[in-house]
Amino acid sequence: MTGHLHEADPQFSWTFNDWMRSVGAESYAEIARVASLDLGLQNPTARTLAGYEEKRIWEWAQTEIKDYLVALDMIKTLRCIAFKNSKPIFNDGNLALHCRYFVKSTGKLEWDIPNVEQLASIAQVRCGNKSRVNTLPEKHDLFDLIPRVRPPAPSTLYGRDNDREDVLRSLATSPVTLITSVAGNGKTALAWHCCVDAYKERLVTGIDWTTDKRQVMDARGNIYIHEDRPLDQQEIITSMAYRFRWDDVISMPKSQQEGACAEKLRKGRYLIVVDNLETMDDQKLVVDMLLGMMTPYGKREPLSSRALITSRMGDASSGVSLIELDGITPVGADKYINALKKAWQIDTVIDNLLLAKATHGNPLFIQMALQRIKSGSTVIEVADNLVTGADFEAFRILFAPLVKQLSPAVQELAIFAASRTRLNRTGIVSATELYDFYLAYKEANGELPASSQSYPIFMHDIQILVDKRMINVVNEAQQGTFYTFHPLIRAYFLEKYHISDNNE
Repeated sequence: MTGHLHEADPQFSWTFNDWMRSVGAESYAEIARVASLDLGLQNPTARTLAGYEEKRIWEWAQTEIKDYLVALDMIKTLRCIAFKNSKPIFNDGNLALHCRYFVKSTGKLEWDIPNVEQLASIAQVRCGNKSRVNTLPEKHDLFDLIPRVRPPAPSTLYGRDNDREDVLRSLATSPVTLITSVAGNGKTALAWHCCVDAYKERLVTGIDWTTDKRQVMDARGNIYIHEDRPLDQQEIITSMAYRFRWDDVISMPKSQQEGACAEKLRKGRYLIVVDNLETMDDQKLVVDMLLGMMTPYGKREPLSSRALITSRMGDASSGVSLIELDGITPVGADKYINALKKAWQIDTVIDNLLLAKATHGNPLFIQMALQRIKSGSTVIEVADNLVTGADFEAFRILFAPLVKQLSPAVQELAIFAASRTRLNRTGIVSATELYDFYLAYKEANGELPASSQSYPIFMHDIQILVDKRMINVVNEAQQGTFYTFHPLIRAYFLEKYHISDNNE
């Protein structure tokens, strides 16, 4: 799920004037007044360290900001004006991302994103009596984790009450909880809110959050790149050691750090979060490592620390509690659509129920659909695009990486399943149909295994599609096994492989 409802998505091509418009600033004089008088900032480039002047700000707007400290002051000023005008730009949820785009667009490309201390300083800025967007108090221990949450978690979750309870119940009883779902369904947002809940309820006393999510899509289909190193086991261990100030662990050889962290985790009540597991190279090793760290030594020992993972793929490991996330409820989707319409100033009359059904309650697709409606498309047109995959670049961006991980045989199996579940109108395909197609494909490619091995190999490849949540099993008593195909992923296949109602 994307983060707080913002009215404009920044680009590296934005000018200083674009940033001013995004926060509702009226003039350079207002920028100077807020910086100098309201915030008491002193211009570090002035010889006398006087306050900011309108003329100097006008000059920066015509060229570029040449001083990094000035750029940080301008962010503080823009944030202050945004609060005054009730604009959600530079709020705590999207602060790190917007800071990065601001310093890159209005200054030197080599400038780095503000560090944690600088972000914390910026985040303290307020103007007027506007309440902060995020629900955490200013001095909250989790405050500095907010920039790690990608996309920023919304301040309100819609239609997730039962899912929230399920995750919290799992955290209370299981060493490792895995939230699994398709792209855009709000795994990250749910994980963050459950972290805050677990902390407030004192289930845990400390939380570390790591993520392997290096690109984030917004409601317009724009991709934001976070230039991080790929996450791995050692990064997770190092992160928790620094987060919890385990200086003795940090000074140890890396070969000893995992065991030392495990000992500390068993003696305390910590929550270790790994977001976006599916993009990591050593997924199973990470799960096994966390299970080993969190599982008590003896049956009578109470569960102390625990781990929370999000992934587009499920995991059958013993000891992992699986939370399979579907779209938000129709009632929740209705409230969410109304909230987005208000935030984005969409006055078009919309059949919320139709839109919720067409998007299958997927929050990201709800947002993208509303942006299309705001641009002039009708609900009917958008709903049709969501079924057929037509004219939806987001399908390629979100689902192509998932398909690329499949072997040629599994890809063909997926294409056939997508076609059959679309063409037979029932939305299901039988295991028998899939197996017959699979054997024919293998035989045509000279890969037909021995008869005793053909069905086990087929079931192995089918399970890959199940684990990736592309298909789901439907067991019908005495009628065999059937499978459904995830509608949004199927729309990607329909468009990519030109599957229509006229071709078999």
